[in-house]
Amino acid sequence: MTDERLQKLEKIMYVQDITIEAKAIYAYLCSFESFARNPLVSDILYDLNISKNRFHKHINILIEKGYVERKRLKTGNLYSGTMYKLK
Repeated sequence: MTDERLQKLEKIMYVQDITIEAKAIYAYLCSFESFARNPLVSDILYDLNISKNRFHKHINILIEKGYVERKRLKTGNLYSGTMYKLK
């Protein structure tokens, strides 16, 4: 993990209006920064042992606060998935 990402991870841990679940999701996404791919939502759900509804509730907190951005992936004219990227 780069020093910059480590500093952001440390900073988010002290933010009081972000839930513990959102912090866990952010930390999970941080752990993938050096890989060529982002984790699939199904992988996050399995690894963190959370439901899809719970995931969306807490990832939306990170998106609203500007820590994560959501990008819809397209294959041709169809949406093929969603990618979450750290800002």
